[in-house]
Amino acid sequence: MMLSTSLHPNDLSRANSNPFVKKFLNKPLNQAALNLLGKTENENTETT
Repeated sequence: MMLSTSLHPNDLSRANSNPFVKKFLNKPLNQAALNLLGKTENENTETT
């Protein structure tokens, strides 16, 4: 997981074109966004 404070539109474009980026959330991070991050992280660490 990587967190960034960038709001630059080019960074969003770069993130969307990167297959390793699963979510791009703008700040401020509220409780709902943090919950989404936790859910995404849990999905990535589960084994089948």
